[in-house]
Amino acid sequence: LSFPYVLTVADNMIRKNLPDAIAAMKVIIDRHPDLYYVLVTRPLSKDGWNLGWIRERAGLPENRFIELDQNQISRRRLKVLYSGAICKILPSLAEGIGLPLYEAQACGTPVLVTDQTGGAEAVQYGDKIRVGRKTIYPLGNMNWYWPDVDDMIEKIEEMLELKVPQKIKFPDWGE
Repeated sequence: LSFPYVLTVADNMIRKNLPDAIAAMKVIIDRHPDLYYVLVTRPLSKDGWNLGWIRERAGLPENRFIELDQNQISRRRLKVLYSGAICKILPSLAEGIGLPLYEAQACGTPVLVTDQTGGAEAVQYGDKIRVGRKTIYPLGNMNWYWPDVDDMIEKIEEMLELKVPQKIKFPDWGE
């Protein structure tokens, strides 16, 4: 892609919290009209969000939102998407150690993830989004950590100012 963009690679599941990512990107794109938001997901997931409705409700311009079906993206193209992104955002409510966080960092792309989730442990290059509130997941006994959307916006703005990708160095586990 030959234009600046922020990237999310996440399954379309409730806990991935794509509405907060879309809401934050609406504010960012209003401030930076040349910017795009690229979302790689499963758009037709039966357990996920109606992303077209969420985008419309948030007021994110359709011409600045690129939704790609993760089942149609090759590993090679995904690497190109990671490498060209300003940052990758994942404001999950609950998260294990997500492979896309490591993939993005390995491609030199900083990541922004919700603090107090498993994904926060994976951040070596990027930042953690402050938690705004905590709730109990209604169908189980796990906590959901809701990101502070204003903090997410602020951290995306910081990434836009940096714009200088740096490669991270992963430890050599063979030593």
